[in-house]
Amino acid sequence: MAGLLELFPFSRLYVADVDALRGEAPQWTALEAVRSAAPQLSLWIDAAIRSNADLLEVARRGTPVLASEALSAGEAEQLLRHCPNAVLSLDYLGDRFLGESSLLQRLPHFAADLISMNLARVGSDLGPDLERLAALRQLAPGCRLYAAGGVRDAADLRRCRQAGAAGVLVASALHEGRIGRAELQGLV
Repeated sequence: MAGLLELFPFSRLYVADVDALRGEAPQWTALEAVRSAAPQLSLWIDAAIRSNADLLEVARRGTPVLASEALSAGEAEQLLRHCPNAVLSLDYLGDRFLGESSLLQRLPHFAADLISMNLARVGSDLGPDLERLAALRQLAPGCRLYAAGGVRDAADLRRCRQAGAAGVLVASALHEGRIGRAELQGLV
């Protein structure tokens, strides 16, 4: 955490609670440790939210991320009514949407913040799914759209911006040093 904050003054951190996503107990202690270590960061927390109780637990610690693969369109809509600032992650595995197709048709009525996540590209260095980003931009022109999966370098960050992304979820390229302080400052 400290290394990332030394690299750049990020304002937001996406946290995937992998244990919760696998159906195990959420890592509340670890999330609290992140919150304590960097109280200035806004945390987007993906922790397999499926109910109002889950939503409230996550919302106490940060901004809930709702995953399309875990919820029906009706469930997502109901949870967003309870927490309008929640982020909706539209998850794909390659070309296959992981969720109900009606969710995509109703996007303009959902969250203001959407993540375009291609799980097949996460950690793959295949580059971001710019075609999917453009398609979602057409479906939800009023939403802030965040790209996730496959970012290799600063050129990919620029391509995401040109494709209409409000931001990008990046991990491997930062940890491996392919995107550094100079590249990040050049994008601001």
